[in-house]
Amino acid sequence: MIEFVAVPDHLLVPLLETAGTTLRALPPEEVPLAARSLLAFDRRGLARGPARLQLRRALEAEAGFREQVVAAFCARSDVTELLDDWSAERALAIANTAALRDGLAVLACALIAAEPAGADFGLGVVIAVDEAHRRVHDEAAEAVDIATRVVDLEERVRRGESAHELLAEERDRVAEQLRAERRTRRERDDGVAREAARAQERLAELEAEVERERARVAQAEAASARVSDRERARAARSEVASARATERADALEAELQQLRNAAAVAAALAAQVADTPSARTIPSRRATGRRARPNLPGGLLLDSAKGADAMLRSGPVLLVVDGYNVSKAGWPNVSLEIERDSLVSSLNSLHLTSGVDVVAVFDGDGTQSISGTRRTGVRVLFSKAGEEADAVVVELVSQTPLETPVVVASSDRWVREHAETFGAVVISAATLVAVLRRAPGRPAP
Repeated sequence: MIEFVAVPDHLLVPLLETAGTTLRALPPEEVPLAARSLLAFDRRGLARGPARLQLRRALEAEAGFREQVVAAFCARSDVTELLDDWSAERALAIANTAALRDGLAVLACALIAAEPAGADFGLGVVIAVDEAHRRVHDEAAEAVDIATRVVDLEERVRRGESAHELLAEERDRVAEQLRAERRTRRERDDGVAREAARAQERLAELEAEVERERARVAQAEAASARVSDRERARAARSEVASARATERADALEAELQQLRNAAAVAAALAAQVADTPSARTIPSRRATGRRARPNLPGGLLLDSAKGADAMLRSGPVLLVVDGYNVSKAGWPNVSLEIERDSLVSSLNSLHLTSGVDVVAVFDGDGTQSISGTRRTGVRVLFSKAGEEADAVVVELVSQTPLETPVVVASSDRWVREHAETFGAVVISAATLVAVLRRAPGRPAP
C-alpha cells in the first residue's frame, strides 16, 4: 500500500471514513491495539481531527485492519467506476474531471487503496491538481474580497461627497445668516444716529425756550422794581406771576439737563455701536449730586490689586460685577456654568473676608429674570431675554443712593463710561481677578 506521508489529510477523508465505519462494525476483541482508544467515539467523533489522526496511524501500523478497510473501500461503486476508468496516460484528465465533480479525495484514496498501474504517478498528479485548484479557489476568494473592499471604498467616497455637499449647504446658510445680521446691525446703527440727531434738535429747542423764559422773568423783575407804592397790590400779583415763570424756567432747566445727558449718552452709543454686539438700554434717570467714593490710601493706584482691595475693605461699599466679562478673564478654559460658579464662589470668599456687598450680573437667556438668586453675601442677577447684562450693571449704579460708594468691575468700555457717569469707581476685570486670587478660600482659576 502507498505510504500516507506525502498525502494531505483532506485527500484521505473518504478512506478514513471507511476505516471508522469498519472499526465500529468489528467485535471489541478484533479491534486493532492502535485503534482501541477510538471505541468510545461515535460517528461524529471519528470525523474530527484527533480521531482521524489515530485512524491514520492504525491503517499504517495494522496490516490486517488496513486490508479490511481497503476491501470495504474498493467495494464502493464510485471507487469501482474510478478504477475501471483509470489510465496512467490519462491521469491529468481524470484528475481534472474528478476535481470538477469534487471527487479528488475519492480518486486519491482509490489509488492508495487499489494501487493500480501508475498509482504513484497518478497520486502525484492528484496532489498537484488539488494544490492548483486550491490556489485558484484562494485567488478567487481574494478577488471577491478585493471587489468587496472596492465597493466599500466607493460607498465611502459617495458618503463623503454627500457629506461635503451638506457642509457646503450649511456654509451657504450660515453666510446668508451673517449677511442678514450685518444688514440688521446697519439698520440699528442708522436708527441710533437718527435718535441722536433728534435729541440734539430737541435740546436746541429747549435751550431757546429757557432763554425766552429767563428774559420774561427779567422783565417782570425790572417792572416790579419800578412800581410805586400805589401799585404794590398789582406788583404782588406780578410777583406771583414771576414766581410761576421762575418755577416753569426751573422745570425746563431740569428737562434741559436730562436731555443734555441723554444726548451725551446717545453720542457715545453712536460712536461705540460698531463694537456693541447687541442693543444696550441706557438708564432712564440720572442721579443728581455727587456720589460718595470709597477710601483709597495714598500711594496706591485705583485700578491695581492692592488699591482695589483697599477700597473694598474701606467701609460700606457696593461691588457690582459684570459677570461673564470677569469670569472669562479668570476662568477662560471652562464651560460658562463652571465660569459662573467659580466667580460666584470667589466673590463669596471676598465678601466673607472684606465685608463688601456684592452684586454679580450675568447675561440671561429668558429662562431667568432679574429677580436673580442670592448666595451668602453675593446677590446674583440675570438680565431679561433680549437685554444685556451691561445695561443692568449701569442701571444698578444709577439706582444706588449717592451716599453709597460703588465700585464696578468690568473691562467693557461702554460699561466703564456709563458707570463713571453715575459716579462709580471702575476697575478692570483683570484687577478684580487679581483681588479674588488674594482672598482665602477662593476656587483656583
